[in-house]
Amino acid sequence: MPATTASASAKLILLGEHAVVYGHPAIAIPFSDMRLRVSIEPAILAKAGTLRVISPDMDMNLLFDEMRPDEPIRQMISLLLDFLGIKTLPTCTMRIRSDIPLGAGFGSSAALSVGIMRALSAFLGHPLDGMDLVSLAYQSDQFIHGRLSGIDTTVIALEQAIYYQRGQDIEAIKPLNSLHFVVADSGVYTPTARSVAYLAERYEKDNQATKDKLLAIEEQVITAKQAMRVGDLQMLGNAMNANQTLLYDLGLSCPELDALVDVARDAGALGAKLSGGGQGGAMLALADKSQVPQLRDALQAAGAKAVWTTTLPASQIFPL
Repeated sequence: MPATTASASAKLILLGEHAVVYGHPAIAIPFSDMRLRVSIEPAILAKAGTLRVISPDMDMNLLFDEMRPDEPIRQMISLLLDFLGIKTLPTCTMRIRSDIPLGAGFGSSAALSVGIMRALSAFLGHPLDGMDLVSLAYQSDQFIHGRLSGIDTTVIALEQAIYYQRGQDIEAIKPLNSLHFVVADSGVYTPTARSVAYLAERYEKDNQATKDKLLAIEEQVITAKQAMRVGDLQMLGNAMNANQTLLYDLGLSCPELDALVDVARDAGALGAKLSGGGQGGAMLALADKSQVPQLRDALQAAGAKAVWTTTLPASQIFPL
């Protein structure tokens, strides 16, 4: 088997995070400049069926048989082999490197799931694409997080902006006008599983009030989708701001994120909000192209751990 390399992008939730877990729609975009890479090479001198995984980012250098049964990477590999009907481990070394910060809302675990499925299936001579890749990556990500909406693995596997609602057809989205974003890392990291569990507990204790806020988030997602269709940047920015207020009310923001959101708005952002699991992690701000440098500088000066820019190119919505 020849050596194989595959990669997977990061992602950003534009609107609808957390609500999407409860069946509401959300909009997500790929963050293609930030990537995870998986390379697999034959281990020619190793004993047959010896598979080693090396990842400096995860402090891992283990044989498959040395991993705990509940180790997510072991479970991902087993899932793919079962899907392909392969009974024995390939004799190889898998190396994983990632530019994606952990726990920052960029979909690091979803990228890991997509990257492993994409690289190992290709190495085995059965490359996955389309909905098979989406499905197996979603199942893989559940080994890490438990209950999930599936939006992260879907947007990363397809690597295009999507309007996503569980159980519904996926819509690929490209806006009438290009959208320019400035993204900042708050430097505070909370695992997505923890923030999802926090909201689940709140949902049980205060069901109707939480349901009302999630429904209000859905209304902003629908508004944002229409704004993207007609090229109304201010409408989109207003929807982002309203979504942020609702996430704050649900206890899913944090002081560091709130401060960066305020700085972005004061620097001229059309809209700004947290992105991803919340209670830390990333925020993103929508800006006119001419405002991007001043927003980037303002967020850096405010103490963001890192700041990036990204653009979603103009086009039009079409069904997958």
